[in-house]
This record gives sequence, structure tokens and C-alpha cells, in this order.
Amino acid sequence: MELTHCPYCDHPVEAESFSGGSLLLSCPQCAAAWEWHNAWLRRVRKPNRAAVLQARDAQASRRNA
Repeated sequence: MELTHCPYCDHPVEAESFSGGSLLLSCPQCAAAWEWHNAWLRRVRKPNRAAVLQARDAQASRRNA
């Protein structure tokens, strides 16, 4: 599995590595975040709902243009 784009708003995620081999993956657009360590992935922060809806509306507008 590759988590390169946010599953909520499709924005590219950013990764920050920590000692012990874990990564913090975060979306700068909707603020969602996940911790990834080996085969274990868990969400540590929910997305900002308003930001997700705004991103989806913008994507729909670009498709309809």
C-alpha cells in the first residue's frame, strides 16, 4: 500500500520520520495524520471536514470546466 495522497481530499501527503522507524504522514490541506510503523498504519488525527468538502468541491469544478 502506498499512501502518497490523502484519501479524504487527494492532496499529496507529507512524511516525517522518527527514531525507531516510524513515520508521521500528514495532509497539509485537511490536517489528517497517520502513524506508519512497519505494516501497522493508524490514523492519529481526523481531517478537517470543512477543508475536505472545499477540496472536493474544487475538484468537481475542475472536472466540470
